[in-house]
Amino acid sequence: MNQLRLFFAIDLPERIREELLILARKDEKDIWRWTPKENLHLTLVFIGHLDEAQLPKVIEAGQDACQKNPSFTLKSRGIAYGPESSSRMVWLNMEKNEALTKLKNDLEEALLEREVDFSREYREFHPHITLARLKLSCAKPSHQIHKDYTEDFLVEEMVLMASNLKRSGAEYTAIQKFSFQ
Repeated sequence: MNQLRLFFAIDLPERIREELLILARKDEKDIWRWTPKENLHLTLVFIGHLDEAQLPKVIEAGQDACQKNPSFTLKSRGIAYGPESSSRMVWLNMEKNEALTKLKNDLEEALLEREVDFSREYREFHPHITLARLKLSCAKPSHQIHKDYTEDFLVEEMVLMASNLKRSGAEYTAIQKFSFQ
């Protein structure tokens, strides 16, 4: 049976993708492996490796969660190193949002109800978009950064993505988009 590496995500508007990478790279040293513009997203639920036979259950869970949630607005809080404990990435931090948290919880519940095999995340949810990862051979920065970037955008859908890990980095494929009520 084929294995898929899956996650649910929120895509960013194209204009924001372009602005983000220009701002994030400005004045930064060559110690980062930058996320390709087309791969920028906010991960809602990481499912991980799953037998392809379970894909219909995952799609049903996505449909169920979207039927329970309306469109909502997300707001960014700025660019910083993350997570705080290791500073091995450059993140666009997102404002905590009740609608986003509810969507994540509804999605996890729908997956559990369908007995989809995934590890539920019990750590506090810190919504962010990974802009870059520290190159393996580089030491983490000794300073913190904060670059202002506050932008609101309307979230009207989420995407089920497949991730194919390659030597050059992850390659993402949209499997299905789900529109909110």
